[in-house]
Amino acid sequence: MDSSENGNLLLEQYGRFKRMELKKSPFHFLLASESHIDPNPHQINAFCAAIDAMKTGGMVLADEVGLGKTIEAGLVLRYMLESGAKKVLIALPVSLRKQWELELEDKFDLSSVILDRLTVEHDAKNWHRKLADRQGVMIVITSYDYSSKLMKRFPDVKWDFLIIDEAHNLRNLNSTKRAKRLYALSGGIPKILLTATPLQNSLMDLYGLISFIDPRIFGSEQVFRQRYMKDEDYDGLKRELTPVLYRTLRKDVADYMHFVKRICRTVDFKLSPDEIELYERVNLFLKGDALYSIPASNRGLIILVIRKLMASSSFALVETFEVLKKRLEKLYEGTRSADAQEGFDLFWSFVEDEIDESGFEETEDEDTAAQKTYIQAELDKVNAIIDVAKRIKTNSKVTALKQALEIGFSYQRDNGIAQKAVVFTESKRTQKYIA
Repeated sequence: MDSSENGNLLLEQYGRFKRMELKKSPFHFLLASESHIDPNPHQINAFCAAIDAMKTGGMVLADEVGLGKTIEAGLVLRYMLESGAKKVLIALPVSLRKQWELELEDKFDLSSVILDRLTVEHDAKNWHRKLADRQGVMIVITSYDYSSKLMKRFPDVKWDFLIIDEAHNLRNLNSTKRAKRLYALSGGIPKILLTATPLQNSLMDLYGLISFIDPRIFGSEQVFRQRYMKDEDYDGLKRELTPVLYRTLRKDVADYMHFVKRICRTVDFKLSPDEIELYERVNLFLKGDALYSIPASNRGLIILVIRKLMASSSFALVETFEVLKKRLEKLYEGTRSADAQEGFDLFWSFVEDEIDESGFEETEDEDTAAQKTYIQAELDKVNAIIDVAKRIKTNSKVTALKQALEIGFSYQRDNGIAQKAVVFTESKRTQKYIA
């Protein structure tokens, strides 16, 4: 046997020995034979950086969109479970709960449970027992708002690891209740924050995100503003961020990941006379000083939702104003406003992702029987809006959408690309109309 054969044999034995060694370590799930994923080099680098950062509180994973932050978080989660973590909490926008549940199952063979207030309160004693059990492993997926409420509901439950997805939604610790609550309750829990946009409006965004990891890194808000914003010590800022923020850009992975070039096309549209009338009526209605149809504690949130739906379609608006109409009818009958909340859960799906929902738990208890004249006048306005909305059979925006789809499909056809499209809407009613 010559020296080269000896060398190859030694390498083969060394490789076999290392694989056996890896199988016994908390990193064994990185083996191709034990995983449904094939991580890219930047994901392994992010994973290693995050594991190292767990000793000091955690890390913000801030790769650009499309580079697989969820994979990186999943790898860290697997490592934490292999290292003995029993209870894991994942806080994220409501719309991503099911997606995360499926991804954890498909890619990492991890079972999880989605919890919300109704689910827990339906069987609170049993859920408390499961969460407090230090023998069983449980991965809990919740909305931002309910994550802190769950921690407060069962204060004796020990959480070993926390993942916050789309973490830029919680960057403002001063003005957002849900960010304050989660920040206050998650101190000392190792965590991963995921966001493609760690910096959106101001350097203070970074201050808010990093405070979740360790508030001592930047000290007080005043010190941060003075040093990094006024004195512009950007080199110092980079040094402080290096251990707690890991970011990969698309240009960094261009050698082994192919990204399709984005091409933008704008299709203009003009509202019909009925659509203009609807827009003007709704706009005038929302500017009213006193609105009995919208509870004062929720007014800002609901007006924002209505404006979103107004930009979606007339069909989306009908359902909304029918809810307001029912409330006004109840108030006219002399029902106290606290009892006229029925139907307002319609707004939850629009506000919970981005706005603090706590206002929806506050109800006034005003006796409205004396204001019948004003309530009737408002009811007349709401009925007029519903009538105009129902009169509209075709939305100009959807006509423009058809044109946009034709342009898109034509381009795909000419370039040998499969003809596919994704259409985003603000309302299921709009979806049904488009279908």
